[in-house]
Amino acid sequence: MKMEADLQQVDAMRAELIQVRGDIQKLNAARQELTGQVQMLTQELSKATADVQQAPAIKAEIGYMKQELQQAR
Repeated sequence: MKMEADLQQVDAMRAELIQVRGDIQKLNAARQELTGQVQMLTQELSKATADVQQAPAIKAEIGYMKQELQQAR
């Protein structure tokens, strides 16, 4: 009886171990996907930051072109 109960516990632990390993694999896959998304968003943020930094220069250039256009009229 005791040995049979021990075997049942071992079987239950094996099943739980299989479940945990599956969960680990799923979590690792999710982590990799999220890491890829973070890298992509980081690149987009860098590009947006560069665009924002160029905005004042572009605005000044537009103002200069408006002045030239008005003077040409």
